[in-house]
Amino acid sequence: MKKIPLISLTVFLTLSIYACNPDILDEELSSSQACCGEVPPMVPPPPPKDSVAENN
Repeated sequence: MKKIPLISLTVFLTLSIYACNPDILDEELSSSQACCGEVPPMVPPPPPKDSVAENN
């Protein structure tokens, strides 16, 4: 029966440590976020080099 209070205490402490902080929420919401089309497209990779040696 001592396991239940120990588990409850562990869960409570974990939730209190990782709970939402209003300051952190305010910082996350105030930072600008990219919308559709605002992110530049990725640069395509260079074309692969031919693995076949040229006959000279």
